[in-house]
Amino acid sequence: MNKSEKRTKLLEKVENHLRLTARNLVKFDTIQETLDFTVESFQLEFSLDFVAIVLRGDDRLYPKVWKGGSLHFADSFPIHLGECSPEILEEEVKDSYIT
Repeated sequence: MNKSEKRTKLLEKVENHLRLTARNLVKFDTIQETLDFTVESFQLEFSLDFVAIVLRGDDRLYPKVWKGGSLHFADSFPIHLGECSPEILEEEVKDSYIT
């Protein structure tokens, strides 16, 4: 399997997990509970050491919520977009399942 096929397969797995996760979000009362559940579900599903929901604003990236990783990670933010790899924002995952 080449790099492009692996990337496509990973994106499909992420999109599928997002659909399944979205079905569970209606049971939460607050945005924080929703974000915490989402981050935790991705960490468990993909066996990741670190997961974050990062917001983009004012040409910077800000972590909204995260799980795992080093305590010093938060000290790295906000990050100016010019300091980031262009690949981070290169491709958006299209919402192809909502009509």
